[in-house]
Amino acid sequence: MADIYDYLKLNKDIELRFTNEKGDYISLKSKIQILDENRILIEPPELYGKPYKLTDRNNLDLIIYTGEGMYIGGSSVISKELGTVSGIWINYPFNSRYIQRREYLRIFINIEIELTIYLDKEKHQKEVLALRTNDLSGRGLSFISDSFLSDYYDIECSFSIPDEKDTVIVTRCDHIYSKKIQEFEKTKYVNALAFIDMDKNDVDRVVKFCFKKHLEQR
Repeated sequence: MADIYDYLKLNKDIELRFTNEKGDYISLKSKIQILDENRILIEPPELYGKPYKLTDRNNLDLIIYTGEGMYIGGSSVISKELGTVSGIWINYPFNSRYIQRREYLRIFINIEIELTIYLDKEKHQKEVLALRTNDLSGRGLSFISDSFLSDYYDIECSFSIPDEKDTVIVTRCDHIYSKKIQEFEKTKYVNALAFIDMDKNDVDRVVKFCFKKHLEQR
């Protein structure tokens, strides 16, 4: 089975993702110049057309895109190269995983959500639940509850993420499943929801937030 190492080739386009000292999410484009025995030399990355200064030991995710998705592997900056071929030395990627184009990076995280469950077509009857997520991605989320999620007409979810906009995200959801689990000798249910009509800008916000938290949790 192929992995990220099968795509590490000279002149291969790559993407670097990380959070800076201020906590900002950064995405940079670069290219592989040299594949050394224990390290990789990449072109000096740029941000908005200007060289971006990466610091030694800067942890990051190395992204390589394929036709059907992308590989993500952890890496870090080793040093700068100022010789005949200038660039940045980084470590070979580790703990890589493959994400299909239709997938989103999913992280385990506990954030507060408000779930509005409409019980009739006219949406006159409803239940509003304050819950916390089990995990989150740009495609959906899951949460743990005491009861099975059923007998509803429509579901609406709202939540906030700490980013530069800091506004509430609201979307309708599709109920994917509810599975019974045992937690501390009690019967509970893990429920998965898929976002239906989330605004594209909000999807991008959630995706960036998940990548940022992924880096922090690694």
